[in-house]
Amino acid sequence: MTKTTQDSTTFKIDSWLKQAVLMTLHAAVLTVPLFFMFSTNELFEFNKMMLVYLYTIIGAIAFGIRVVIHGSKLVKPTYLDIPIFIFIISQLLSTLFSMHPYTSLVGYYSRFHGGLLSTVSYTLLYYIAAHSLNRESLKQLWLSSAVAAGMVAIYGILERFGMSLSCLLVEGRLGVDCWVQDVQSRVFASFGQPNWLAAYAILLMPIYTSLAIVSQTQWRKKLYASVAVLLVLALFFTQSRSGILGWYGSIVVAATLGGWFFWTQHVKDSVQLSKIWSVFNRNMLYCIVGVCALLLVLVDAPYTPGLRSGESQSTQQPIQSEMAAAPEETTVVNRLEQGGTDSGEIRKIVWSGALDVWRRYPWLGSGVETFGYSYYLDRPIEHNLVSEWDFLYNKAHNEFLNFLATTGLVGLVSYLLLLGAFGWAILAHIHQQTKRTPSQTSVADAMLMVGLASGVTALMISNFFGFSTVTVSLLLYIFFAVPHILTSSEKTALTYTKIKALQWAGFVVISSIGLLLLNATFRHWSADIEYVQAKTYLDAGDLQQGLEKLESAIAKNPSEASYVDTLADRYSQYAVAFAQAGEATQSALFTKTAIQASDLVMLLNPEQMNFHKTRARLFITLGQIDPDYLKQAVVVLQDARKRAPTDAKLLYNIGVVELALENHEAGIAALNQAIEFKPNYQTARWHLAIAFEEAGELEAALEQLQYIQDNIAPNDSQILDKIASISAQLPDTQ
Repeated sequence: MTKTTQDSTTFKIDSWLKQAVLMTLHAAVLTVPLFFMFSTNELFEFNKMMLVYLYTIIGAIAFGIRVVIHGSKLVKPTYLDIPIFIFIISQLLSTLFSMHPYTSLVGYYSRFHGGLLSTVSYTLLYYIAAHSLNRESLKQLWLSSAVAAGMVAIYGILERFGMSLSCLLVEGRLGVDCWVQDVQSRVFASFGQPNWLAAYAILLMPIYTSLAIVSQTQWRKKLYASVAVLLVLALFFTQSRSGILGWYGSIVVAATLGGWFFWTQHVKDSVQLSKIWSVFNRNMLYCIVGVCALLLVLVDAPYTPGLRSGESQSTQQPIQSEMAAAPEETTVVNRLEQGGTDSGEIRKIVWSGALDVWRRYPWLGSGVETFGYSYYLDRPIEHNLVSEWDFLYNKAHNEFLNFLATTGLVGLVSYLLLLGAFGWAILAHIHQQTKRTPSQTSVADAMLMVGLASGVTALMISNFFGFSTVTVSLLLYIFFAVPHILTSSEKTALTYTKIKALQWAGFVVISSIGLLLLNATFRHWSADIEYVQAKTYLDAGDLQQGLEKLESAIAKNPSEASYVDTLADRYSQYAVAFAQAGEATQSALFTKTAIQASDLVMLLNPEQMNFHKTRARLFITLGQIDPDYLKQAVVVLQDARKRAPTDAKLLYNIGVVELALENHEAGIAALNQAIEFKPNYQTARWHLAIAFEEAGELEAALEQLQYIQDNIAPNDSQILDKIASISAQLPDTQ
């Protein structure tokens, strides 16, 4: 850029702001992949999202002030303006008409990625990158991202060999004991989940391969080639089927687009192309391909068993499991590949439910990020028969079906339009290079476009079997800016006149808004930290400290129903404890407060099934003080059934509570329906057998126990003893 009119103060301010923007982008690609914290409820995605918000706000403040200084000279139209506008409007409309607008705005607790605010944040970063980077600064950004990717890959590779850097941070020594998960079998590095690490790796591998080929300095070639190979190795160690499949897809795309470009250039000027190709060092490509081929042989991976293919592979547990509050414990996860039922079979069931959600909300969906709410009304009854039948699915585990279910046809089409515009821009750029006489610049640009196309294709294949996460979304939107950066003119003259009073006012307004947003982000972040501290104190029996921390978290983020839900649950437990200690006044106070807190939860978020289960458990707990509360528990459970009619666990809990109220007929009917929905429901059949035994229906009780022995748990000593006990009571055994 050239300076036509100079005011030294304006020039210095603008230079500082430009550097701030560039540093923010570098910091984002360098730190977000590596960042996580042990002090929040969800260790990885939540903290990455908060960090992205901070970078976005800082970058937007600096860039916004630059816009005030330069106006339209700084901001030029980009090829994605219309697609992004349509996409943002679709997300906004889906949020406005959402079944729970707050969740659609901020995202599903506790990750928040995918909500309207996160999409706006990524979009701002796209525009900041598109209007702040040039060819030279883009090269530097690739270096920052490569450093981060290399560190992530080494992180994961070390885990494979029993050395988790996370454990070094927690316990002060390398090892894997700090994780409940078998991190050696399926590594996840700083991402918390193997498939998320795999998606990151396959997005970047093709780009670094391209950069390794076209970089003109040897140290850059070696750096990018080394990082690409490390990412391939880390990918194999994740054992991610979707990641490996995505990588294969990227190879096909790279071969197709790269072959197209080099064939056209060869026909045009084979001699010149040969010279350029020798400068770029084709041996680098052969080296990368050779090493990757060797890894395919040596390393076990889905679809490609290595030399140790006979080794057993253990399943991977999720890092963060938010426990569903229910009379019977429910596991809540955000993924499918847990072992047990084949993940492909589970996906078919969840995808079927996602399509049913879309049929109920065809145009704008149930609301951005509300799949965890809307799915349960359409949850197929077959879901009760899989090993993960009681897991909470807050995603459709297909990015495209998730958009369809939560944002409708409008949202999905606008998302595909956005991706299509990006793909078209890449193809147009490669085609433009084919028309030019072969040169180092044209080949470098074309190869970079090939890498981008391959990486994003790999990510979309992976997302077809899963969903996007914070880091890959951050990188994706920055990558969206690359075609604009490579095609935009750098000859726009910027003037540096003396800053006027109105401009100073603009600076103040932008800075003030930014500071308010930063404060809100930190409050949101610190609230979650205090929430975790509160649960730690309460679990340790420190009532005063625990409740103080919990109430402080609620004060900082009063809209988050999860905090209030925990408070209500804890209050009910302390109400019973005080009652058993003979402190009736304290017990009555905690009982009243628990019910009031639960009422508030229902006002804040009546769509979350877990909160209904917490409320039911609350009344069951208070039933130890006054049995009449059990009646309210039944009402809550029956209301929950309207939202989740195929949930066998709700029927089980209704049956157990009805039996506790001595409503034997209603209890037995509910338990019978529970095992009708889930024939292998051992706990329900056990309680049904006990109910039949108490009712004197010994043969019916024996039938349930015999089913358990024959079909579910043949060697369960408790079942065998009960069968013997009941059999001894039958007349023909006397």
